[in-house]
Amino acid sequence: MLIAHAAKQDTATFFKVDARFDLVVDEVVVGGLVYRVRSETSEITLRNEDYRARRARPRQDDTPLARAIRRVKGQENIGPNPVLLTDAAGRVHAKAEARPGGARIEIAGQSFEMRRRSVFSRRFDLYLETSPQPVGSVGQTDALSTSLTSDCPSEISELLQAFLVALLLDAMLATLDRSNP
Repeated sequence: MLIAHAAKQDTATFFKVDARFDLVVDEVVVGGLVYRVRSETSEITLRNEDYRARRARPRQDDTPLARAIRRVKGQENIGPNPVLLTDAAGRVHAKAEARPGGARIEIAGQSFEMRRRSVFSRRFDLYLETSPQPVGSVGQTDALSTSLTSDCPSEISELLQAFLVALLLDAMLATLDRSNP
């Protein structure tokens, strides 16, 4: 199980708008995750490897108002805006596209679907695209928890689990920047 614990802010970054987490497996810190709210980017360090999860283009390009303006101007829709997980060399390791109530994720030739358990639930179930049963789950264990857990079997890579946490943070924290121009 991968657990993302909120990390303590140091004095140099206390006022910056970001969320920092330590990634823990079996009570050992194996990396970190920093979600930058303004740029809507997650920087993941996992076992001394650096990754970045970010949208193909800024989210502001795909708001309902922006779509309406494009329609009035006669321009075509810009299409899906996936979240891409890349390494330091720029190679794409995973891609996630939003769907109602969750996301579709492609990694290492496998396709997964992340679905919210219910409208009020803070957890998402992870399904292998060919399986009707969930293979794991990710999210808060309860409403007061400051940690996110990825409860997946060992066959699910730590990188995918960290990417799932980054996707949750993107969905939860992106609304902070919209309310703070």
